[in-house]
Amino acid sequence: MNFWEFKEDHSRGYYLPTSNKAAHDHGGQLVSGLFFLVVNLFKLAWHILVGFLSLLSITFLLLLKLAKRSPKN
Repeated sequence: MNFWEFKEDHSRGYYLPTSNKAAHDHGGQLVSGLFFLVVNLFKLAWHILVGFLSLLSITFLLLLKLAKRSPKN
């Protein structure tokens, strides 16, 4: 490779492999990105579960209050 060529130059017609350090750095980015995605999916699932349980408890309490208030014949 001459001094005026860049490593990212794709016009030479052949593939120039990346160094091991560059591949390792991108692998770390991939793992951290996947970890970030998994953590956010668990947070989303937790918030959905908490919202569903709170709606369920509010509905149950309202129905219980209506059942106590209704006159029994």
